[in-house]
Amino acid sequence: IRDGTLDTEAVVASPCIAICRMGAGSGLCEGCFRTGDESAGWSSAGNDAKRALWKLITQRMDALQGPMVM
Repeated sequence: IRDGTLDTEAVVASPCIAICRMGAGSGLCEGCFRTGDESAGWSSAGNDAKRALWKLITQRMDALQGPMVM
């Protein structure tokens, strides 16, 4: 995770990196990997919901990157 915000004691920071461009095929922001609804609801979400979304974002990033070849 880009900013390590899954610590249960921490305030969960936004995944936004100011690259706000929706992917036509994925429907996800190309910067933070959230849907439009997820981005819009971020500020009103509780920390548990934000942590859950961070986990989902991580899964999305991993799926889009595919397996790493060594």
